[in-house]
Amino acid sequence: MKKFSAIFVIAALLAVASPASAFVFPSNNNGGDINITVDNHAYVDNDVSTKADTGDNSSRGGSAKSRASASGWFSDATSSARGGNGGRIETGNADSSSTVLNDVNVNDISVEADCGCKGDINVDLDNGAVVKNDVSTKADSGDNSSTGGRSRSKARASHGGDATSTSTGGNGGEVETGNADSVSDVRTYVNTNIVRVVR
Repeated sequence: MKKFSAIFVIAALLAVASPASAFVFPSNNNGGDINITVDNHAYVDNDVSTKADTGDNSSRGGSAKSRASASGWFSDATSSARGGNGGRIETGNADSSSTVLNDVNVNDISVEADCGCKGDINVDLDNGAVVKNDVSTKADSGDNSSTGGRSRSKARASHGGDATSTSTGGNGGEVETGNADSVSDVRTYVNTNIVRVVR
């Protein structure tokens, strides 16, 4: 008998690239223009692999061999053998989970011009991002086998004798697998721009 406990695998990845915050209080700009330039570029490459496995188990009964030989005059011989039965396989649960969160190029800009300025407020945002996610999640509790043992039989008699040989193979065992659950959660937020202007 083989019994395997549950396996739970979690992979979590958080990628945050290029956050920018700007607070401008132009109280003494003498009515001139306000110019804000933000330039963000990001490259994010995620390669995540998780696997939970309680399978690939095997149980096999023993082999049996029977041989009867009667060589004397009018002699008899009897032989029997039986192969062993396969065992019982019971696996636990296999749970695998992957979580990937990308929050790339977040800009939070606040401009407060409470001086009565007449100039222009210019906000120039240039965001560029490349995000690649390669996520593999696998849970496996299968590929199990439980088989009975093999058997072979051979009988030989001469000079009027009688030989009997019996060989029986074993029965296959029982296989009971647990649950296999696989979950992937990939979230990507790119180029979030928040601009507040108060004048």
